[in-house]
Amino acid sequence: MQYELLQLVCINVWGNAHIKGAVRLGNGEFYPTNSCFLYCREVLISTPSSFHPDGDRKDINPESWIIEMKRNGVSRLQVRLGSSDERLIEDRHAAAFCGGGGSRRIEAIGKGAVHAWSPRWTLSDRDDPEERIWKVAYLMTSTSPRRSGPDPSSVKDALQSNLGEIEAFARGQKLFNFAYCFRSALEALESDDPIALSYSPDIVPPGFLGVEARRILVAAQKAWVFGGMGSWNDLGFEGEDQKRYDCLSRELYALCNLALMAAANSE
Repeated sequence: MQYELLQLVCINVWGNAHIKGAVRLGNGEFYPTNSCFLYCREVLISTPSSFHPDGDRKDINPESWIIEMKRNGVSRLQVRLGSSDERLIEDRHAAAFCGGGGSRRIEAIGKGAVHAWSPRWTLSDRDDPEERIWKVAYLMTSTSPRRSGPDPSSVKDALQSNLGEIEAFARGQKLFNFAYCFRSALEALESDDPIALSYSPDIVPPGFLGVEARRILVAAQKAWVFGGMGSWNDLGFEGEDQKRYDCLSRELYALCNLALMAAANSE
C-alpha cells in the first residue's frame, strides 16, 4: 500500500501504545528500526513551543515525539484521512503520486487542546545505497477535535461486501492477479492472526489493538491496488463494465481509508 499512509498509521498506533502503557519507548526500538521508516533517511516532527521550557519549537524524531506527547498530557493520538480539495483527478488515481490521494494528518488530543500534523515527503537522494531516499517532515496544521473513524466491526462488514463484489468482477474480467489481492484481503478479514499476513508485521506492537482492528488494517493493505502504470487504476473497460469498475473502485478506495482510520483510532 502507499508508504505514506503506512507510516502515518504506524506512528499513530505505536504512539497510542506508549501513551496507554502497552509499550515503553525510549531506547530506539521504534525509530528508525520499524519497517515504516525503511526508505526514509530522516523523519522529523515539529513540536509546539509550549511543549518546551525554552519556548522554542523543535523538530524531533517520531519516537522522541511520542514520548514528548505523553509527557505533555496527550491522552490519545488519532489519524484523520479525508478527501482532497483537488478535483482534477480522483483521489484513488492521485494516490499513485507522492503526497496524493487525499488529506492526511495525525492529531494529538489532551488538556483541552488539539494539535495536528500533516506529512510532507521530499526526495533526498535517489541513488542512496541503502535505498533510504526520502526525507519526511510532519508539519503542524490547524484542526478541530473530532473522533475519526467508526467501529472496526461496521467497517469490516462494508469492506467484506465490497471485496466480494470486486473480486467477482476481477475474475469475470480474467484479472486473476487482482482477484488474488482481493481474495487475500477477504482472508485477512477472517484470520485469527491477521498481522502474520501483513507486509509490515511490526506496524502494530505485540498484543495491541483488538482482532477486528487488526483484520481491517491488514485487509486494507492487501486490497490496496491503487498505483500508477500497471495497477488497478490503469485499467479500462467498455460500457456497463466501466461503470461497474468505477463504482466498485471508488468504494474500495474510500473503505480502505476508512479501515485504516478505524483501526488506528480504535484504542
